[in-house]
Amino acid sequence: MLKKNGSFSTAISTAIILFTVAAFIIAAFPVLAAEGGDSVKNTCEKRMANANLKRAILGLLVYFDDTQVRNRPGTKSSVFDASDAGEGCDGKVELNVPLFNKALNLPALPPVKVRNVEGEWWSTVHFLPKKLGFKGKSMIAIPDSNLFVPAFVVYPLFLFREDIAAPGRHIARMLKQAWNINEKYKRGDAYNFWLKPSANVVYTAPYNIPIDKAVTPLAKAYINPKLAFFWKVFARGLNVPSTEWVIRCLDPKENPSGSSALFNIPNDSDDSSTALSLQYIRRQLMGAYPDDAFFSAPGNFTVDGGVMDVIFKYRDLGRDPKFEDGRDNWKGVDTGAFLTWLRDEKEPTFSEPERGIIPLGKNNVDIVVNSNVLLMLGLAGDKKAPGYGETVNLLTKAVFQKVWPAAGLYYPQNMIFPYTVTRAYRDGGNEALRPAMKKLVRDLIDEQKMYSKTENSKLGAFPGGEDKTDYLSTALGLISLLNIGSDVAYEEGLLDDYNFAVESAVAYLLRTAKKYKVKNAETFCAGEKDDDLYGVRWDSGLFFSASFWDLAHWRSEPFAHAMILEGLTKYLLAYDKGGSTITAGRKLHIKQYPQKTGDIDNFLIEVK
Repeated sequence: MLKKNGSFSTAISTAIILFTVAAFIIAAFPVLAAEGGDSVKNTCEKRMANANLKRAILGLLVYFDDTQVRNRPGTKSSVFDASDAGEGCDGKVELNVPLFNKALNLPALPPVKVRNVEGEWWSTVHFLPKKLGFKGKSMIAIPDSNLFVPAFVVYPLFLFREDIAAPGRHIARMLKQAWNINEKYKRGDAYNFWLKPSANVVYTAPYNIPIDKAVTPLAKAYINPKLAFFWKVFARGLNVPSTEWVIRCLDPKENPSGSSALFNIPNDSDDSSTALSLQYIRRQLMGAYPDDAFFSAPGNFTVDGGVMDVIFKYRDLGRDPKFEDGRDNWKGVDTGAFLTWLRDEKEPTFSEPERGIIPLGKNNVDIVVNSNVLLMLGLAGDKKAPGYGETVNLLTKAVFQKVWPAAGLYYPQNMIFPYTVTRAYRDGGNEALRPAMKKLVRDLIDEQKMYSKTENSKLGAFPGGEDKTDYLSTALGLISLLNIGSDVAYEEGLLDDYNFAVESAVAYLLRTAKKYKVKNAETFCAGEKDDDLYGVRWDSGLFFSASFWDLAHWRSEPFAHAMILEGLTKYLLAYDKGGSTITAGRKLHIKQYPQKTGDIDNFLIEVK
């Protein structure tokens, strides 16, 4: 169900919410029993009969088509118009209005000049959100281009096939627009989170944060002894960089590259494995659309296999304790798992800036990073790779010791590890994680139950941790349950609780959806001012942080929506019943798109 310009849950009483959820679950429950006799086909058909579910999936596809950064006619908002193509764009920053839960896109003022990357989707950086923000959002948020957002947005699009003539293949068009984005982030022998701001510099950095005009003056003020008391008071209780590290970065003798070192991170296992995973996943589309030469060109389906060898070089073995991060002490020593930064920590910290600077000169072991590496290894079919078994052991240990809420060092989103580790298990085909899944399914059900007790309106939701919204976290929790599967829950004697958790999470997402007004005439070939075609939206979600959690948070509405699309689509595909992965098994085939979002009867889909 959709509500325009407001939250559905605030418009109805608690009693109606509980009744709605109960009715949804009771109606769906017969299809969920592992021994109930219903086939997967019947389960999918019953779920496809849910008009609100179909409308949400269609509305999300409309939203992504409307908000992808492209060379749009004229000069439009940088939220969806490309800065470096055609006539350019109208650069925007995000203004978050406290108390009103409203985000406005306002013109960027000097020294910020907004750039973006064609084919990506919008994300923003929120600096010091605990001090300068409200409910996790800074009042002014700066748009950012990075590898992660487009990589995660396109992921659920591989669950679809369009059995439609070429002009009407909206998903295929989005994929083609985003196809080579990851390759743009290639820096030397592996992949980076950021691009180089311009061709004449050696460092990577955020596109829209001026180093010379903004970062350098602020960094100098931060280490100014006359301002020490101010910064001590300001930073009290915050996890932010020490003055010692900033002093080192600004010392021209130790670091000739200057303040760019504060952002000039090396290539990393996280982005590199994510890029490779997409290259493996997209190979399934080779020849999928015979009338489109793009999907038949071998050059569009290559895998950058040499990057894997680079990742293998950097493992947690035989390290000098002085290079240990310290935040990952739970792991022990010599785990054999993969390090985050693809650079030798024994080298002088600021040498060869063209290869990046390891923050604080210390590498680390992050469980989300290792989950993403394991997904890549599973997709590659390389389960005998150096570090494979050790990574399985590390992730299993993280689950059984339940250190995962804090062991994703760059991920303050509470539910991101369950998502990535279950994705590695299911979509990566890494069955060795099954013992961990048996423990994790119980923990996830408990997390949802405890959070639902905070407010009746939160029934079915999952907590986001540092994320003060819960739409992204609920989607991540839902996907995690679906990835684990009802068979694991059945073995653990948790089938009823599992079924309720899945259904209530779906119900929560559907009842909190809001209408999204289409901004572009070319979206789904709608034409100008077609109010009958609309998308759906939720609030943005927190998905990433700086090395110091309180310094900067990355939020993205498209990222959150991609996870919601993945959760709802995997639910419709009966992922909980098994038999499907991201590269094999059931897909959602679209036979026809309707001209109006509300015309769900003409949104013709089939699971096969």
